[in-house]
Amino acid sequence: MKLKKKIVIIGLIIIIGVFISFCISAYNLSYKEPNRPDNTKTSDVRTGMLPVLSRDEKAKIQEGIASEKNSPNFTTQTASKGIIKEGSDILNLPIGNSPTNRLDSFIEIKVDEKFLYTSALMKPGTYLEKVKLKKKLSKGIHQGLVRQITVYKGKTVSCYETVVPIICS
Repeated sequence: MKLKKKIVIIGLIIIIGVFISFCISAYNLSYKEPNRPDNTKTSDVRTGMLPVLSRDEKAKIQEGIASEKNSPNFTTQTASKGIIKEGSDILNLPIGNSPTNRLDSFIEIKVDEKFLYTSALMKPGTYLEKVKLKKKLSKGIHQGLVRQITVYKGKTVSCYETVVPIICS
């Protein structure tokens, strides 16, 4: 009798395991990732100040820009490194929204995985030489990320990221 009970229990465990595997497979096949700009992660988009467009809306906007202007391309301008003095919160990191661009943008700067600066909306041809960070940095080389987010009619169209070292001396 004990052998029959063990066989029944093992059979039930196998059936339950197969059922769970089937459910996971069905979920993975039907799951669709939410629409988001091409160059961003969903978690990164949530840090932005403006709503995110679906891919269809983004395509319509780019078509509209192309018909209004000659080119929907976007050029980023960021220095190859940032310089800051120890004990200061003023970062020397030239960044610009190129005059050849057709879209407004704003800048976010992330240092050592923390957002320390967000600019106001910048028109094409606008440049920043220095920015004031939310906190002072310790001496050394820090990992910086400059995110330039393009905006059209109040909505995020795309996000361009540039990794730059931030040197604090």
